Amino acid sequence: MNRTTEIIEYLSKPDTANELIVAPNAPPVIRTNDNISIAINKVFDMQDVIDTLDAFKTKALARTSYQEKAKSGSFSFGIRTVGRFRVNYLTQRGSLVMVIMIIPSTIPSIKQLCNDSAMADIAISTVSSGKPGLIAICGTNDTTNSMFTYSMLQHVNETKKTIIYALEDILTFLMSYDNSIIMQCELSTDVDSITDGINNASLFKPDIMYVGNIKPSDDFPEIINIIENGTLVIISSVLLTGEEITEKYYPKNIHSKNIKDMTNATFIVAQGEENKLLINYSNNHA
Repeated sequence: MNRTTEIIEYLSKPDTANELIVAPNAPPVIRTNDNISIAINKVFDMQDVIDTLDAFKTKALARTSYQEKAKSGSFSFGIRTVGRFRVNYLTQRGSLVMVIMIIPSTIPSIKQLCNDSAMADIAISTVSSGKPGLIAICGTNDTTNSMFTYSMLQHVNETKKTIIYALEDILTFLMSYDNSIIMQCELSTDVDSITDGINNASLFKPDIMYVGNIKPSDDFPEIINIIENGTLVIISSVLLTGEEITEKYYPKNIHSKNIKDMTNATFIVAQGEENKLLINYSNNHA
């Protein structure tokens, strides 16, 4: 049986991002701030899980059912006034398991999000500087990294006339036009690869480009060219440190085109109490 209505109704209630874990022969459980509890007091059987996944895929305009394609994957979709949904699924011991996350459609302000207002001011100043360069966003949770990044981008969107380009495996938020021009690209939906997305960005010469969740095995020298051509690039990662991102994408010879005044900053993001983010900042400019 398709259980999407029950899941969406449940996830629509909280004001903060939550993960719902759905597995066969068990009730769905919710994960919030590292705690797990029963979310829907019904046991889902295997057919419930399969039917629900296929129904979510329909909402995401996916063309194949679970039975017809790979036994693992991810996709996303949005529901107006409710939020953005992210679905990850895999098969283990012959059974399907899903993790469903909702992030509200309203991007929290950076002042509201950060535990320390001084760190919020530094982040605002850094991203609003108008200088090309690199900002690394590092933390153990991709969701908090993305939320912090989007809160910075939203501040720019509200206060400056600029071009913002975001590139992610799965879009975290859907930004709306305010003072800035917004372009958001999702892997597989809009571009075939991160490299294609970065090359597309070079055609529009954005003032700010965000590349989400870079991995250690990734290698995108095109990012260096984007920075040298005058763009402020923001990279988030849960597996790389700020120093590793800087070494790879902000080499010392990046001033080869005589851009002398550039940004180079690292923000370390951690989840604090009451859903506030704890931010540490460093400037590694050589």
